[in-house]
Amino acid sequence: MTRICIYGAGAIGSHFAVRLAQCPGVSLSLIARGEHLVTIQNNGLTLETDSGNVHATISQAVGHARNLPPQDIVIVGLKATDIADHAQHIGSLLTDNGIAVFINNGIPWWWGYGLDAALTRAAAESNADTPTLALLDPDGALWSHIRPERVIGGVVYSPNEIVKPGHVRHRGQTRILLGEPAPQAVAKSTRLSALIKLLNSAGLTATAAKDIRASVWEKLLVNIANNTICALTRLDNQARMRSPDLFNLGRTLQAEIRAVAAAMGWSVPPAVESRPTVETAAPAPGHRPSMLQDVLRGRALEVDALVGQPLQFARQFGIATPVLTLVHTLLSGLDCSVKQQAARAPDHA
Repeated sequence: MTRICIYGAGAIGSHFAVRLAQCPGVSLSLIARGEHLVTIQNNGLTLETDSGNVHATISQAVGHARNLPPQDIVIVGLKATDIADHAQHIGSLLTDNGIAVFINNGIPWWWGYGLDAALTRAAAESNADTPTLALLDPDGALWSHIRPERVIGGVVYSPNEIVKPGHVRHRGQTRILLGEPAPQAVAKSTRLSALIKLLNSAGLTATAAKDIRASVWEKLLVNIANNTICALTRLDNQARMRSPDLFNLGRTLQAEIRAVAAAMGWSVPPAVESRPTVETAAPAPGHRPSMLQDVLRGRALEVDALVGQPLQFARQFGIATPVLTLVHTLLSGLDCSVKQQAARAPDHA
């Protein structure tokens, strides 16, 4: 029996939980909070898909890692903004040979592990001995408590949204890319192949990435256009793409990200997206990217992982990114506003 914990049952984490709960040989637990947790404990978790609903009863749904036994696999579904605060709990939850699978958007905290020194100098000013990224792991807690050698990196393409507590809506397809952070470990990784086999048996389409960092850059091209612009405008992604000006703004942001990646040694092909016409886009509602969902729910935005860290890379490698810099400034202001409004909400009084 393989013990798997979904640490952070947000939209994607909840999707994973329902699928893995159907998988024989898996003892599943999840960590969630608030009304979502209470509903899962009382009524289970429902995944709504294009082909119908799937319901799962999660017997081990808890609010804290201390309430669970050691886990073989911890799939971290937390937002990038929350990961560092949970470093010790994630690390202590793993068995001696356990693995932590990170599936959050943006540049991951383990980026420098196994890379040449020239590619990790963006972190050198914080700690020359530990190539963690100071912006994402400010006190090195993730590096020390979880340890990057126990990490499998993940990139997930899967449109999901929690529409009410205990109910997540998924539209379209799911594609998961997984990889070893240390490039030299990719070819001989039995743990990676076993994880991919397990996820596929649960109906989650997973494949091995030849270079997980290249996959991170490719996903970032998608996120840098839709997450940032949709969050700032509060338009869904279809509405953004119908606007020629906003569509072209996304292309400009993608070009700047590609320039940063190229300076660091990754040749990232342009993101392929065509601008839909009004006729082809209507009447189906567009997907709301995760950063827009966070704005609408009054939650902290993943500014650092999606924009701040690429911008820091750009500065370290001497790449001009004027539009990315402006978007970072605007998103930082929006994030501050969202946090202030959340602090004034009745629940925080």
